Order: sequence, then structure tokens, then C-alpha cells
Amino acid sequence: MTTEKLGEVVEASTASFTVHCHKLGEPPPLGSLVIVADGDLLIFGVVHNAATAGIDPSRKALALGEELASADDVYKEHPELTKLLRTDFTALVVGYRDKNGVRHTLPPRPAKIHGFAHVAAKQETQDFTAVFHFLDALLNSEAENRDAALAACLRLASTAHNEKDYLVRAGKELARLLAQDSRRLNTILRMLKG
Repeated sequence: MTTEKLGEVVEASTASFTVHCHKLGEPPPLGSLVIVADGDLLIFGVVHNAATAGIDPSRKALALGEELASADDVYKEHPELTKLLRTDFTALVVGYRDKNGVRHTLPPRPAKIHGFAHVAAKQETQDFTAVFHFLDALLNSEAENRDAALAACLRLASTAHNEKDYLVRAGKELARLLAQDSRRLNTILRMLKG
């Protein structure tokens, strides 16, 4: 079961992928589990960053709404903005699913450029996050916002499971994985509480 298309992959490696959103200003929430399909291979990623900027990187957006009441009014007055701006998000690859099942390791190839991304459906989320092996990829990443993305991912995943029990088990697994880094563990646990 798939959910609505978010956008298309515009940059990919085996460790991460960037998606250009079809709807301006509407990336999935931080920590969302997203999927890009490539034939029989489903690549799972966790959103760790999103940004809206000009399509032309040499031209920065200008303030246009001094006399207007809201940002929506700016877009009504300047409808061309939807063609001059773009929203992208980047996801860290945390695993994949092939004909042999779910694997919490890097896929054999990157996501396909122009492959469609969607937020994982509830069953896909349950299947992928039933065990916590995917946490290693997030904890060991050098990506910005990795710990905030990890905490947000666990909160979102918990809604596909027995929420309280899942978060308790996640906290115990984090304590095991971060036994030598109590400061980072405490920071993530605080974020996990929301």
C-alpha cells in the first residue's frame, strides 16, 4: 500500500537521497519514514532536513509582503513564485526491502533519479520499525539534525505500534547503543518525549 507521491528523487547515493517536492512548502515532517521504489527494491529513508529556496541558487528570495497581511497574500499577488521556488527534503537511507524481506542496511544501489517518494504507510512502518536495527544508520550518520530526526522518527513510528510500549523499548535500545555517551542519550530521550 502506498501513500500520495511527495515528489521525485533529484540526487541519490546509497547513503541518502534528496527529493524535489511536487508541492511547494509541503515536505514530510522531520523524522518521517519515506520510501522510494525501484522495481522490486523499496529503499527506506528518514527525513533529516527540508528546505525551500529559489530554483536559481544565484538569486535569493526577496521580501515582497510589506504591504500585505500574510504569506498567502504574497503568493496571490505573485503567483509566479510557485515556479521560481522549490522545496526539497533529504533522507538518510536506513534500509531496504527486496524479495527476501526487510534489511536494515544500505541498499545494493542508490534510489533511482526521478523515482517517486512517498511516506511509508502504517503497515510498511510497522514492518520496517518492528526491530530497532535502523537506529544504527541514524546514530552513526554525520548528517545535520540526525538526533532530532531520530527522535521524531521514533515518535512517528510509535503511532504504528503500541505507542507507549514501543517508545519504552526504543529508549532501552538507545540506552544500550549509547551506553558510552550519556549526554547524547539524554538529549535524544528529551527530544523523544516531545
